[in-house]
Amino acid sequence: REPEQAKWLGKVADAGWMLCHAPPEIREDPEVVHRAVSNDGCALEFASPALKADAKMALAALSQDMYACTLVDASLWSDREFVVSVLELAGGVLPSFAPSGIAGFDNEGPCGMLQLMSGNLMQLVSDELRRDKEVAAVAVRKDWRAIRFVAPELRSNYEIMHLAVQGSGLALEHAPLELKRNRGLVLTAVRSNGEALQHAAEELRCDHEVILAAANETWRALPHCWKTLYADITFAKVALWESGLVHACACSLFILTLGILIFLLLSP
Repeated sequence: REPEQAKWLGKVADAGWMLCHAPPEIREDPEVVHRAVSNDGCALEFASPALKADAKMALAALSQDMYACTLVDASLWSDREFVVSVLELAGGVLPSFAPSGIAGFDNEGPCGMLQLMSGNLMQLVSDELRRDKEVAAVAVRKDWRAIRFVAPELRSNYEIMHLAVQGSGLALEHAPLELKRNRGLVLTAVRSNGEALQHAAEELRCDHEVILAAANETWRALPHCWKTLYADITFAKVALWESGLVHACACSLFILTLGILIFLLLSP
């Protein structure tokens, strides 16, 4: 091992960002760069262009810090195997820092003070892979918000949309009208999030079973079917009971009454 290489391996071992001070030949050294990104993913910014385009190096950086996603070479977002690996790696909501270059976030660099969901990574993926059913399935299974960025033809695919609404019924908003009329899909959506009822086709917002499923998940679904409730008072009572709103109001009233009684008893 060359003395210069050994020196830089020591420097970046605990402070990957030190790579920014390294000479060009060190930034091209795979061993040094790998050690740097293994403890600071964003150190990839200082690697040579060739190493930024290396899938294994990029994955090492992303494994340490997902916010290095905008630092990898753009060509990697057309690599199917790389994209699937990144989506599998990401999953869920990440801490409150977000990279620049992704719509909806600020442009203050790799550590802007906002939140990143793994679904937003689909914005970086090539158009060709956004049309790939397997890539879309992995993305929406990890984060339902990815449905916003898959190709329109895949948002019309029942299997892909079903995966999305299982994550959150609110994904139904991005479905075409044909799927918003699909009773099975809508039932899955409202059981996941009752407020998804607002995105269902009008005829299903009048469907008693769909309304009860939504109300059972949350009382907040009720305003989205008020016409049906107004037209059928008997059913409205059932829906209100299913939503737990009656029980919640009764408990609140009991606690309020109890509080007033205690106040009156303790007051001079």
